Amino acid sequence: ETLTPRFRGCTLNRKQEPAFCFTLGGLKVVDRVEPAIEPTVVGLRRTLTISGSADGMETVYWRVAGGVEIAAAGPRAFTLNNTVTVEIDRAGAGDPVVRGRDLLVPVQLKNGPAEVTVRYVWK
Repeated sequence: ETLTPRFRGCTLNRKQEPAFCFTLGGLKVVDRVEPAIEPTVVGLRRTLTISGSADGMETVYWRVAGGVEIAAAGPRAFTLNNTVTVEIDRAGAGDPVVRGRDLLVPVQLKNGPAEVTVRYVWK
């Protein structure tokens, strides 16, 4: 089923980092983006919090990347177009799926709101 996202605004935390809010059918989604600065890597951390009802669906899929070359770089890590590595946190997410040129992450909703975090690191 194709659903049309509806933008519901943007908020900023104390560090002025954005959280974009939208609805998708009966789902409420908050998409937070923040710097991922660690001793050896610099990138972005993106966290989706999904709540609400998906018309009886227990699993929805987050398309983390689309229309790119995808290569496995570890158990839950993938390289996109040989320029950025995406690392998918285990908490809240099922095993990532590569379907053609799309990277999909299953998100379980059967136990209430779900939170999934992905880190992007550029080479």
